[in-house]
Amino acid sequence: MLVLIEFPVTIDLFGKTFLLHPFMEGLGMFIGMRYYQLLKWKDEESLGHTNSLLIVIAAGLGALIGSHIIGSLERPAELLNATHKLTYIWVNNTIIGGLAGGLVAVEGMKKIMGKKESTGD
Repeated sequence: MLVLIEFPVTIDLFGKTFLLHPFMEGLGMFIGMRYYQLLKWKDEESLGHTNSLLIVIAAGLGALIGSHIIGSLERPAELLNATHKLTYIWVNNTIIGGLAGGLVAVEGMKKIMGKKESTGD
């Protein structure tokens, strides 16, 4: 039996309809961050818990910014012709930009902290 799914997938909560993807994405980030913190609190390392958390935050923000910047640069003509540039940048993203942005942010944070050892990023 073939079951068809209509996209975008939505869920109804509290009388309102929500897109499932952003909900699950946020839930995954929340659970992943809590699990990371649990593992880090158990681990004795040279960086310290605060520095590790700052590196993770830098990675997340770098990935967010990098994915949108690189995504919007894929089609420069559309970017230049967009009436709302910030909206155009926000709705375009790429995985490569996220990976590159996260890496640059982690290395920048390590430089600010004066750390040279591997952080497992």
